[in-house]
Amino acid sequence: MVREVKEKIIQCINEDTSFVLEAGAGAGKTHTLMETLNYIQSEFKHSKVSQPTILCITYTNIAKNEIRERTKHIQGIKINTLHEFLWDFINQFQLELKKAIIDMIEEDKNKIIDEIGKAERLIERPRKNTNVEQKKLDLEKNKAKLIKYNTCKLDKIRYEGYRALYKGVISHKDIINISIRFLKENTFANLFINGFTHIFIDEFQDTNKDILLQLMDTIKLHKKEKYLVIGLFGDRMQQIYSGQALDIDYNYYQYEVIPKLDNYRSCKEIILANNILRNDGLHQEHKNQDIKYEKLDFIFNVNKDDMYLKQHLGGNLGGYQRLFLNHREIAEEVGFINISRVFTEEYKNLTNDKLLKREDTFLDFLMETVLPMAANYLAGNHQLLLKNLNRDSFGLADLTNLNKELNKIFNTEKQLRTMLEGLINKNIVSNKKVNGIIKEYAELDKAEFIDQLLEIQLQEYLNLYRQINNETRLQTLHGVKGDEFDKVVINIRHQQSWNQYNFDSLFMEGFNGTVSNQNAHKLFYVACTRAKSALIINYISEAKDEVLIKAVCSKIQELFGNFITTYVYESDMIIYNSEQFV
Repeated sequence: MVREVKEKIIQCINEDTSFVLEAGAGAGKTHTLMETLNYIQSEFKHSKVSQPTILCITYTNIAKNEIRERTKHIQGIKINTLHEFLWDFINQFQLELKKAIIDMIEEDKNKIIDEIGKAERLIERPRKNTNVEQKKLDLEKNKAKLIKYNTCKLDKIRYEGYRALYKGVISHKDIINISIRFLKENTFANLFINGFTHIFIDEFQDTNKDILLQLMDTIKLHKKEKYLVIGLFGDRMQQIYSGQALDIDYNYYQYEVIPKLDNYRSCKEIILANNILRNDGLHQEHKNQDIKYEKLDFIFNVNKDDMYLKQHLGGNLGGYQRLFLNHREIAEEVGFINISRVFTEEYKNLTNDKLLKREDTFLDFLMETVLPMAANYLAGNHQLLLKNLNRDSFGLADLTNLNKELNKIFNTEKQLRTMLEGLINKNIVSNKKVNGIIKEYAELDKAEFIDQLLEIQLQEYLNLYRQINNETRLQTLHGVKGDEFDKVVINIRHQQSWNQYNFDSLFMEGFNGTVSNQNAHKLFYVACTRAKSALIINYISEAKDEVLIKAVCSKIQELFGNFITTYVYESDMIIYNSEQFV
């Protein structure tokens, strides 16, 4: 199968045919991408191509860095995340960018003017439930925004992790929308087409649907006789980020669909069970004989004293990686619940990325500079601490004095604000840097957000630091995309509230076609396919309900076939034969 897939990809490349590699979990997709890149570098020849120029678009920075490390020997290759590439492309055209920003500002101004009018009318004639004081505050904020827009002078357009159009700052979403606008114009479309001979998109299923289709439309319309091959690498069953159903008519775009059915990650039993769970006809084949099966269990857990199976699996949880649906559960387990609360209030459904992926500027600053110092000092790692402080050595007296000062500064029961003030007073951290970040948040009406974070104790930040640096065995279901572990526990609560994911409907009804059910199905599949030898699905319920237990266990048996064993866990383990639920 490996050779057949490679030969089909090489054929597509040689014949100037774009293709889609559909590769299930553990199929060695990245390895296949590497083989493709190596072929182009060492063997590829085509009458229309004098020198290959390759663009490789990844979904995450981790994937980007991994591919960069593995392609150091390849010439003429550009590896970027989608947003990095698009920004590099449109950043060259500052005049056109300013025109786009001016149009966006006008749209925002019109919305603000409408909101101001509505607020003024409600203040003048309030309704029964109108919060007049809040409306007055909203009115003042909108008037201040309008003043900023009316007095702004755009210099150079910048791309940051936030949006402030009056300063010429655009965000992730703006990059996508502006790029689509550019690619619809012939000049920019031709510049894009002429820039590369090969474009490979890794994890294409999670790429923003609008920009992906625009790229494909642009290439279809403008390619003409030029050589240009597009390769999409991914698995639509593992689409868990984009939030848009990715239905592409590959025949219309004349793309060759190449399935890759090998699975090198998991044992045979888990692979066969996950084939049933996929429910899309793609059946993976077991390829790694060294992985030995241990267990595949579904536990209907009504044990309130052991909801996360700590007692059942032993004190160290038997080497299991524990997965949770959201960051809040991890925050409770690890101990950074107040940070989680503040981030949730500010970022809502973006909290997972902002918090656990360090996509917040202030948190990233703490994780990069301040918290390593605190963690190393408290752990007694003095050599690493000196490195954090950019000092090769200290005299004995200096070190003694420094130790006394740091002992006061890194008091885990003190607030983050106190620690930062101590570091600033000792010139260990730049006051200009800290104040610059705080001022930036204030300009974005996020001063209260920063104030709340500064009031939280240092210990919570150290706990978060441990989590982000993979020092716990806890991750979100989203966060394990691309990872693999010997043993996995998936923790899902009955009636767990998250509108985007309805696991209860999946576990009680199977595949019902609703968006929340499909989202849960894909995320569940991604989590289940991380396990090599052992997988436990821990379904936590508040109370024992025999009707619910029978319904859920019966449906789980259908989702995984006879490869899974179902249990109910109370004070001890009660085993149910699969025949009781079929």
